[in-house]
Amino acid sequence: MHRGFRAFVVVAACFALTAGIAWQAAAVDLPVDVGPVVLSARWVTSPVRAGTDEVLRVRAVDVDDVITEVDVSWGDGVLTFADPRCLKAGQVATVRLDHTYQAGGMYTVRVTAVSSPRCNVAGTQDSPVYPVITRVR
Repeated sequence: MHRGFRAFVVVAACFALTAGIAWQAAAVDLPVDVGPVVLSARWVTSPVRAGTDEVLRVRAVDVDDVITEVDVSWGDGVLTFADPRCLKAGQVATVRLDHTYQAGGMYTVRVTAVSSPRCNVAGTQDSPVYPVITRVR
């Protein structure tokens, strides 16, 4: 298990005082090196239809590294990847991937985020697979 580290985060609330503004800080435990995590994967359109270009919106983050790639296995033998723009470690990467299913049915879409210590470096860690059960009409 990785140990957390202690960080001070400025609380969004500040109090106006007659002498000025005072900021309040709180200690928060944040995990270190837990790797990338897919936060969500949602279809932009619903219902998903065969023969139509459909869009999946994926959000992923890594608290101490950079998301360098998002891979999607659509459940029909096709694999697509997206290269999010380079963000600072801890920032949420949002990508939109499109896909056209050739036939209706039930598909398990598998989403994986890949991260590395810096931008433009091959990914070194994969997230757990984020499944999206999809009914295509």
